[in-house]
Amino acid sequence: MALTDNTDLFASVDEDGINLVARHVMRQRPSLFNYGTAWVAALPSRRLCQPVDAAPDVTSRNNPLLTVMDPIAIPLTNNAYALDFCLQITQAQVDLHPTDVIALPPELSPLPDQRLAVHGRACGALGCPSARALATLPPPPKERPAQPTVIHPDDDAMTCFCLDFFAVAGAAISGTGDLEVSATLDRVELVDLAPAELESNLECFLEVLIVLGLLPNLRVGVRTLLLDILAQLPGLALSVPGPPGVPHDPAIEDDRFKLFVNLEVSS
Repeated sequence: MALTDNTDLFASVDEDGINLVARHVMRQRPSLFNYGTAWVAALPSRRLCQPVDAAPDVTSRNNPLLTVMDPIAIPLTNNAYALDFCLQITQAQVDLHPTDVIALPPELSPLPDQRLAVHGRACGALGCPSARALATLPPPPKERPAQPTVIHPDDDAMTCFCLDFFAVAGAAISGTGDLEVSATLDRVELVDLAPAELESNLECFLEVLIVLGLLPNLRVGVRTLLLDILAQLPGLALSVPGPPGVPHDPAIEDDRFKLFVNLEVSS
C-alpha cells in the first residue's frame, strides 16, 4: 500500500537525521547550550566543565561560545554577594520507537509504541570560594547594594558534576485549517541521584519546566513544513485524515517521525 493511499501528503524524517541536525546546531550555536557568568566567559577553556566542541566558524567570526548569565545571588545577604556558575548541555539524542540509539533506564523501559526517547547530559559547577577567602569578607551591609560583589573561586578550577537525564515523549496534531504539531511529555527520569526524594523533586521540577516553559515554544505550524509553493496557495485548508486509514498522526514508528495531511483548496 502506498503511503498516500489514505492521505494527500506524507512526510517523514528518521532519527539519524534529527540527531545529525541537533549535533550541527550544538556546534554552530554553542551559546544555546553553554551558560556561565562573565568570569567563566573570560576564560572558558579553563573554567567550563567540558570543552566546547564548536565549529571553526564560531571562533573565526568571534561568535560567543556561551551565554553570559548573572551570578547566583546568595540568599540572606541582602544582594551583597553572589557566586559564579556554569551550566552545559553536552549531549542530546533522540530515539524514535523502537529503541536502538538510547539505552533507557529500567524506569522508562521498554519504550511504549508511538513514543520517542530523549537522552541528554548536563554538566555544571558553582564557583565556591575557600574558607580562607570567606573569612576575609565583611558582613553584608544593612542597605541593599545596587550590584552584588561576586566571590570568585581561589583558582580557575570548579568542582563539576554531570547528570544524565532521560525523557519519554510523544507528538500530537491539532487545529482546523491551520494545523499545529506539538510535543507531549510522558515522564522524566534522572539517573542515580541520591537520595531518592531529591531525585523525585528535581524530576518534578523538570517536568513542570518542560511542560509549561519549553513545549509551548516547540509548536510548529504544518504550513511551515510544506513546500513554499503549497503554503502560498490561496484558500489552502489542511486536515487530519484520521482512522481507520491513518490510525496514528503523527506516527512515531520504524525509527521515523511520520506526518499525514489532507489538502483542500477552495476556488
